Amino acid sequence: FTPHEREILKSWTASHIVGGPDTVRRGLAELVERTGADELMVTTLTHDPAARLDSYRLVAQAAGLARVASQTPV
Repeated sequence: FTPHEREILKSWTASHIVGGPDTVRRGLAELVERTGADELMVTTLTHDPAARLDSYRLVAQAAGLARVASQTPV
């Protein structure tokens, strides 16, 4: 990548949080603190629907939303 392309990529991925439960919990808290957001939109970059749902469950658990994570999606 050129330096310009690297900067574009860096800005595009600045809000991505990748890692285990502790890293995600910390990253979400830092994102909320930095932005003042009162809600977050989570996306998972995987094609497999079961893997995507599992990823959302893991994020919900890391965020302390275990009850929500156990509900069946509508």
